[in-house]
Amino acid sequence: MADSAYYCGERLMAELDGARLVRYDANAGTLLAWFGGHGVHVYDAAGTELDYWTCGDFAENDADESAVVESMARHILCIDDVLERAEQEGHDHGVTAGSWLLDGNSSEDAARRLLRGIEDGDPEILDQLPASPLSGEYADGLLPRDVLAWYDLDEQHDAADDVLRAFEDGFSRGVEVEAVRSATAFLA
Repeated sequence: MADSAYYCGERLMAELDGARLVRYDANAGTLLAWFGGHGVHVYDAAGTELDYWTCGDFAENDADESAVVESMARHILCIDDVLERAEQEGHDHGVTAGSWLLDGNSSEDAARRLLRGIEDGDPEILDQLPASPLSGEYADGLLPRDVLAWYDLDEQHDAADDVLRAFEDGFSRGVEVEAVRSATAFLA
């Protein structure tokens, strides 16, 4: 058995010899390899080529390395996983923002008003909650491109709007969760 495993490893290494760029797709358990030109090859652990696609500007002899990296990232990308992670990251940022709603100077009346407003869906209270930080309103604030870069995406990617929406939804949910938790703790 060890001999066949060794052979598979040798075969894979031989197939990847000379590759200019190699990426591992953990979701599929495959390796993506670019040797130059416009083609990206997909190999399994045994070194068998499973797939092939082209990318880049065909007016050029070789695809630009950044175009190859982007193409590989799109193939590796598991959008459901990215959306879940973006929502969780937004939630975490929202919890942080929500933690500033009440402090030692707040009154019990303010805590009750906040809690009741959230529970009742009062627009006056909900509109005062921190909004998603992606507006660019603050010099050091997050921008859409910052969030997308966490997942190796840019604003041109087909899933960009969905990823940003997931982050913003998570942020809003996190603010509300933390506001309720903080108000409840404040009143206890």
